[in-house]
Amino acid sequence: MPIFGFVLTLVPAAEPRRSLLAQLALEPGVTLGSLAGARLPLALEIDPGARAEDRVERWREMPGVVHVDYAFADFEDQVSDPHCKGEQT
Repeated sequence: MPIFGFVLTLVPAAEPRRSLLAQLALEPGVTLGSLAGARLPLALEIDPGARAEDRVERWREMPGVVHVDYAFADFEDQVSDPHCKGEQT
């Protein structure tokens, strides 16, 4: 499954943060990191063919989110061509 890493920048107010963290913790495929100041790292594991952008757009509109940054994307297990560089055999 593709895995994506994001960093969400949150509002400084405590209540919107608590509510947002509770919502994100219930989302399928989401693993929350430790909040560091206003920045929350998270990992998203999605089904092949699903669009991470759909989640990102929804997160951007959630109360308490100021900004969403992509940190990384891992498609390693999606490689099916044995001639592709980086594939483990």
